[in-house]
Amino acid sequence: GDFKMLALRAEQDGHLRQRLQHVLKLSKDKWDEARDHAMRAVVLDNRMRAFWADPRARDLGLLFVCRGGSVDLDRPVALLQSVGSSSGGASSNSGAVPG
Repeated sequence: GDFKMLALRAEQDGHLRQRLQHVLKLSKDKWDEARDHAMRAVVLDNRMRAFWADPRARDLGLLFVCRGGSVDLDRPVALLQSVGSSSGGASSNSGAVPG
């Protein structure tokens, strides 16, 4: 995804494109080929992301939407809490509570 974003930016900025071609030692044709490949081959990452208050315990966290590999940290979609077992301890199961 990073190269795709860089290639898109370079298409808007000719100086950046020329510098990238120089650093990567690519002719104009090879640059176009690499750019086209990135546009076709890079699969967008839309998996949701969970962030835990304590990653080891995983008893409280927030769930976020991810679009194109970018996490929308401004709007969590759910609160994640561990489900207590009948003995009063926490289980490893997580339940999502919409936020």
